[in-house]
Amino acid sequence: MATMLGVALVRRMRGIVPVRLVGHGEIALRPGSTLLEASRENCIPHPSLCGGRGRCSTCRVLVLTGHETLPEPNPVERKVLKRISAPASVRLACQIRPRHPLCVQILLPPITRGAGLDWEEEEYKWGADRKVTILFVDIRAFTTLTKKQLPADTVLLVNRFLQEITQATESHGGRICMYLSDGAMAIFGLDGQRGMGSRDAIAAGRDMLRVARMLDAELGSALPMPLRIGIGIHCGPAVIARVGDAERGYTITALGETVSIASRLEAATKELLADMLVSEAALQASRATLPGSTIREVPMRGHDTPIKAYAFSEPVEPQDETRQELSQTEAE
Repeated sequence: MATMLGVALVRRMRGIVPVRLVGHGEIALRPGSTLLEASRENCIPHPSLCGGRGRCSTCRVLVLTGHETLPEPNPVERKVLKRISAPASVRLACQIRPRHPLCVQILLPPITRGAGLDWEEEEYKWGADRKVTILFVDIRAFTTLTKKQLPADTVLLVNRFLQEITQATESHGGRICMYLSDGAMAIFGLDGQRGMGSRDAIAAGRDMLRVARMLDAELGSALPMPLRIGIGIHCGPAVIARVGDAERGYTITALGETVSIASRLEAATKELLADMLVSEAALQASRATLPGSTIREVPMRGHDTPIKAYAFSEPVEPQDETRQELSQTEAE
């Protein structure tokens, strides 16, 4: 008993704060250290995707006792906590510097390397905000096109189409994140260059229109109507996340309003009798011009004003700055 009191007295004199982490025991927090720093010093697995800079909420903890001794959240912490609607008892370990004893529980599991997992994608495990360009593509009137076909012929058509649009996407630096039966969703600009992402998406869309013409010439004799596709492209902020599980595999996808707008633009191609709709935001970001296109307004659910988009029905070569010039401009 005397020994324990002596240790406690020495800690108090040195300003060391005892903090108990549920499931990990008690650690000694040095004066001025954040809780996250103390966790790492004591080799406790504590997730923090942003590196402890207050840009994510993955290091958050539930304060079980001693909450009243902590100072109010600073502006950085307050912004993050408000975004996730956290209760008052939840704080960011990277932002709090305890001066009095606490008992806390780490809320998220540690981030570990999984078998066969690309470590570069771990940053997306809990979602990351990115400005990207989203492309949706779909075969027009697919049910009518295939209702009299044999199952094997339908499968052949779909697989050929998906293979070709995947190649078109990847050849322009994009990534297919979801196959949608007779269509797909792709992400461009994951490297952070939104302008290049928009330009690449438009170029990929142009190639997809060529693919549709090629497949129509190749398989059209067995189809009741010409093979047409619809493409929607929009750029803006999105949450890029890794979804799935270790057993069945993971995939990277995008979530948010930017995705919804791109999907709506793809659906609107049928209504507006266009092959591709590129939002005004995406076209401006790409610094491209699309001769022969017409500007249209597309109503969006939840929006007071429609989204402006450029519609066209033939693959058009963008007339703009060179890729090198655009890349240099964004790098500055």
